[in-house]
Amino acid sequence: MSGCDRKRLVFYFKALLIGWALSFFSVGPAAAFDCEQGYAHNKAKKCVPCGHKDQPSCEPLRKGPQCFDYLQKIDGICVVRGGEGQLKYSGLGFDCRPGFNKDPKDKNKCTACGELKQPSCEPMRKGTRCNAGLKPKFTALNVETCIPDPESVLIKKVQDEAIKKLKEYLVDIVQMILRARNGNQDSLQVSEVRVAVRNLEKASKITGKNGDRVTLTTEQVPDNTACEFGHFKSWSLGVGGDANAFRGAGVESGLSIRCADHKPGQQDAKLYWSTNTSRQLGADASAGITVGMSKEPFDAIAGKTHGVTLSILAAADTIKFLTVSTALENLKQLAKIAPEIAIGVWFERKNDGKVGKFQGISVSLTGGVGIDAGGTYVQESTHQF
Repeated sequence: MSGCDRKRLVFYFKALLIGWALSFFSVGPAAAFDCEQGYAHNKAKKCVPCGHKDQPSCEPLRKGPQCFDYLQKIDGICVVRGGEGQLKYSGLGFDCRPGFNKDPKDKNKCTACGELKQPSCEPMRKGTRCNAGLKPKFTALNVETCIPDPESVLIKKVQDEAIKKLKEYLVDIVQMILRARNGNQDSLQVSEVRVAVRNLEKASKITGKNGDRVTLTTEQVPDNTACEFGHFKSWSLGVGGDANAFRGAGVESGLSIRCADHKPGQQDAKLYWSTNTSRQLGADASAGITVGMSKEPFDAIAGKTHGVTLSILAAADTIKFLTVSTALENLKQLAKIAPEIAIGVWFERKNDGKVGKFQGISVSLTGGVGIDAGGTYVQESTHQF
């Protein structure tokens, strides 16, 4: 066979393949299937509606599932599976449809899950395994069951009460944010606090552990205009620390300062330090400067507290449906220019399942690190010396 003959043969086969392809696609995609979209063959080989209960499963490779509404294909028919009292799925990733799990009394069937005394829902499903106020725990029968969870109930109570306090003290919060931002930009004020803290630390080493003998007089206290609305008894200023902390002293010590009745020679400030623990999955953030306002006197802030910290954006979004005021508009504007700010609302903690007495508010500059938008539940312990 000559070279010309081979070229003609190759050209002929190419033309044949192209013609076959064009003829296949010219009749449209439906030519590859036996029935129209939404139909499939029944046992009589007729095209009938498909995909729903007791109907034939739709043809493979069609857009969408072969069976709808959590039905399962069994011998070519879409049958009910995975619901209350129904047989569990076979060969799929989950045993039951959402909101159901295997029945402890009959593990071939499904039953409702997630409520009190019900089995916990399947892992990897969207949402929690137990509903709000409950947690999963293995029972004596080695079945994971939803039981009461006092901690999650308490967290919800704290979050609800915190929202009320955000609205109530909105004007104070706006002023605290302005103070924190100005203080963070004013290196002189930050330097003043650090010097005062060092002086107190030196004095405490000399005079012993009796905190009452360590004083910071009115003349040594940083500018004290934080209490202008008269809603609190003391304010605190922490440099560094943690944005989840009430008084911003997760790393460094801070100062708790008397709000009023300053007199020459009397003690108006006291050193403190604090530790805190986040009890939820949320982002921690280091704070540049934290301003706290407390209902307790400056020398009586030691103790246990708990509360909620959330970003200024989340705070503005949370209370926008609760109030219409100039303070709210100011908060929204601050959220645009300073989204790195975190706000905390704090209550007394006695480990009795109750929210406790309102203690105060904190505002922290987080240095651009995000705080969990939904609000993070935090427990804190404060010490003074």
